[in-house]
Amino acid sequence: MYINVISAKDLKSKETNEETYCVAFLTSDPLKIIKTATSNEAINPHWDHQDKLVLRNLTENEIYETFLIFQVFTNDNGKVLIGEASVDVYFALTNPGEWELKLNNTDGEPGCGLLNLQVNFLKETEPNENEDGEEINEENEENSNVNEDHEDANEVNERNSNENEDHEDDDELF
Repeated sequence: MYINVISAKDLKSKETNEETYCVAFLTSDPLKIIKTATSNEAINPHWDHQDKLVLRNLTENEIYETFLIFQVFTNDNGKVLIGEASVDVYFALTNPGEWELKLNNTDGEPGCGLLNLQVNFLKETEPNENEDGEEINEENEENSNVNEDHEDANEVNERNSNENEDHEDDDELF
């Protein structure tokens, strides 16, 4: 899952510090966190931070139960949560593109601002597939190269054999 945390607007915080940043993570892997750079704009920060989170081995049920969490913080004497938004992974999978999410405060109430982001997916290719999903058979490719090498060797042997026959004919002349 490719994520571009673009910006936020109309952020409302009780804190006066202007440094804001956003983090994103999946509830299925909360230790893998995407974090934007810090913006010096308190109300309408712009980050344009691109990163990816990998969805690994999620069952069908887990796709519905896993959430993508976005949190916006300010650095005012430590990190202070301004607002949070979440989207279930199924929604993300079925609605890639640009989104504007409402940020909720710590009590879950809306009105903390809006978060602008873009989410896209790129199918991870299997080890034996190219980017178009076509199967690559490395063994056949190797065999093809080996066969070509054998054909080249056979041509050389045949040429040498013909040259030897020509020289045998020369021996008969002497």
